[in-house]
Amino acid sequence: GDGGGGGGGGDALAGPVVVPSASEATRTAAPLFSIKPFLEGQVGGMAGVVVGQPFDGIKVMLQTQRQRRGFFSAPPLSPTHALVRSVERTGVAGLWRGAASPMLAVGVQKGVAFGVSANARQWLQGDSAQASIPQVVLAGAAGGAANALILTPVDQVKVTQQTVGRTSRAMSLRQALQSIADRNDNMLARSLYRGLPACLVREVVGYSIYFGTFEILSRSFLRTFGGSGSGSG
Repeated sequence: GDGGGGGGGGDALAGPVVVPSASEATRTAAPLFSIKPFLEGQVGGMAGVVVGQPFDGIKVMLQTQRQRRGFFSAPPLSPTHALVRSVERTGVAGLWRGAASPMLAVGVQKGVAFGVSANARQWLQGDSAQASIPQVVLAGAAGGAANALILTPVDQVKVTQQTVGRTSRAMSLRQALQSIADRNDNMLARSLYRGLPACLVREVVGYSIYFGTFEILSRSFLRTFGGSGSGSG
């Protein structure tokens, strides 16, 4: 009896030593690095290209028309006229001209942005039950910075394909890269990353506002309508 009691006492004393700490339990439930947000961002980015490419092509046509037509020589095209003219010249498939490089890279770009942001948020949050709003904003800034490193060369290629040789057959990726390199004495890397500082500012500020605003609104929504869901958060 005493031996059993002694054994029980020993187990009681040893118990707290082997039970995982709160920090270890948190890390087990939410690992510091997750591949899932990278994959989610990639799928979302590719879907966005399919939907948005026609609108982006029309936008570029409207932005560049005055350079070709002169400021006072003729009235500017409307979006509807630009759409009709584009379809007349290149067909419906031409609305997706220049989509090759975004399809190859925007999925990666969005995957990196959302993946870096999610993992940075988890790292900043640490053992806390919920990340603070400043931590969410800072994580969004990290995602935006990573995004700019991919977005800058992708935009260079896309705009080149959309604006060079508009009336001829669509440029291949190789032709677009060669055209970009020719602008800066065949220094392709420098040409591809021209405008990176401006892109960094845009993406860092944009993603900080995006993730911060989304977090504030979603928490407010859960507090108002979430019921037990908000309580558990």
